[in-house]
Amino acid sequence: MLQLDFVQICEKEGTPGPYSKRDVKSAVLHTIPLSWGKVTDIAPDIKLTLHNSGHILGSSIIHLHFGKGGFNFIYTGDFKYQKTRLLEKAAVKFPRVEALLIESTYGGPQDRIPSRQDSERDLRQILNSTIKRGGKILIPVLAVGRAQELIIVLEEFISKGIIDHVPIFLDGLISEATAIHTANPDFLSSDLREKILHQGKNPFLSDFFTTVSSQEERNDIIMGGPCIILATSGMLIGGPSVQYLRRLAEDKKNSLIFVSYQ
Repeated sequence: MLQLDFVQICEKEGTPGPYSKRDVKSAVLHTIPLSWGKVTDIAPDIKLTLHNSGHILGSSIIHLHFGKGGFNFIYTGDFKYQKTRLLEKAAVKFPRVEALLIESTYGGPQDRIPSRQDSERDLRQILNSTIKRGGKILIPVLAVGRAQELIIVLEEFISKGIIDHVPIFLDGLISEATAIHTANPDFLSSDLREKILHQGKNPFLSDFFTTVSSQEERNDIIMGGPCIILATSGMLIGGPSVQYLRRLAEDKKNSLIFVSYQ
């Protein structure tokens, strides 16, 4: 889904992409899905096992077992060792590890990640103050992962009366990505899975959210009253979030909230 969207963006911008839609579809046809914890022989002397990395839906840490077990290698990819509202934390137990290749997005000496409680408190304060003064809130988000996390948080805020009930608009691939999360509850956090499967409470299907699908709808949002806008891309390098920023930035009543890596 994301790769096809990337190709479409390249086509719209007149930029040659590194691959075509046909290449994406061919790659999907050659993809072999594997379950977490399942040992798979990928060569006569190499065994592969995937483990939850806690990053986005289905993301995995790669464990490679060479020969008779004398050398084991782990490549983490992006990972998160903290349970979120959306996903369980990354796996921490492996049979053996002799070498580790680890990502370091937030590994710098100056990097500081606030607690979830502090982050949600700051979010509430900005939302309430902006809505109170009649402004709009633009939140650039990644379509997969961060958008769904925000949907869960905002749905709770409104349901509990923590913030005023204003329209919340989803623009970009957010709705499509969210539908995939809804269709795969086994990969979600235990708390969220319990709500969806046993309590009949699915924040992703809440009436609080409206999907935006046309430029005319975007114009109506810009001209309308206080609202919250979740739009891709999360880093403001393209997509509808850039369009909203250009039209909302000059009004001091509005707010821009970054919730992703910048």
